[in-house]
Amino acid sequence: MANDFVFDFGMRLKDLRKKRNLSQKEVASKLGCHTNTIRHYEDNTQTPPLENLVKLAVMYNSSVDYILGLSDRSNLYIDDLSPNQQSFILNMVKQVRDTFSNT
Repeated sequence: MANDFVFDFGMRLKDLRKKRNLSQKEVASKLGCHTNTIRHYEDNTQTPPLENLVKLAVMYNSSVDYILGLSDRSNLYIDDLSPNQQSFILNMVKQVRDTFSNT
């Protein structure tokens, strides 16, 4: 049976880049590649090697699964925050869940 699932990971890469207000040139510089390479990733004419895919996920604070379309859940990583900041964020999430759990 053929798989009818079509996913545009390039579009997801482009959206993640734009959400972080980065240019293709800035991303290319951080990856150590040419700007054309990023353009090719985003227009789906070139697939990033695993090493670059992982670097993009870290740079965009995302998961590889999300970039590849295996998950539609975006992730919020807070491990780069201080313990106090992490606690504040986790308390906010709990409050939102508690507030909206009955709606």
